[in-house]
Amino acid sequence: MKLRVAIIGFALFILMAMALLAALFPNLVRLLTAGMPVVMGAALLTVVILGRSRRRRNK
Repeated sequence: MKLRVAIIGFALFILMAMALLAALFPNLVRLLTAGMPVVMGAALLTVVILGRSRRRRNK
């Protein structure tokens, strides 16, 4: 549970940094908003893969 929260928390931190950059540099809005789903997708994929490997190890 702690690992899941740490991964998702870090992804949210990156998203907030990207949102701040988008606010400060309007020219980058399109690029940064395109990258946001990539960041969340990578974080969720990491959580799913780690969860599966931990469940298999506990059996």
